[in-house]
Amino acid sequence: MIRIKESFGILHVSEDLSLIINGFRLAPSYRTLEDLIPVLYNIDYLQDLPKSTALYSMYRGFSLEAHSTIFKNKRVRFDITIMADIELG
Repeated sequence: MIRIKESFGILHVSEDLSLIINGFRLAPSYRTLEDLIPVLYNIDYLQDLPKSTALYSMYRGFSLEAHSTIFKNKRVRFDITIMADIELG
């Protein structure tokens, strides 16, 4: 068993929603306001935000090197999503 809270080490989220784990910056995938327009209920509420504003960042299939073989063998995928502190309506 992997105890994730004891294994990840130091997590730091930057202002740009990027994630640094133990001093290593991970490569994120961002979802912007423009990406989410089709599914937002009240887009008028967000008209003052640039469409390029990142609303969340995603890190798919994350694992520490020590756990990557276990995750692969057990077909486990660990994803991390970081949400911006923006009111959507």
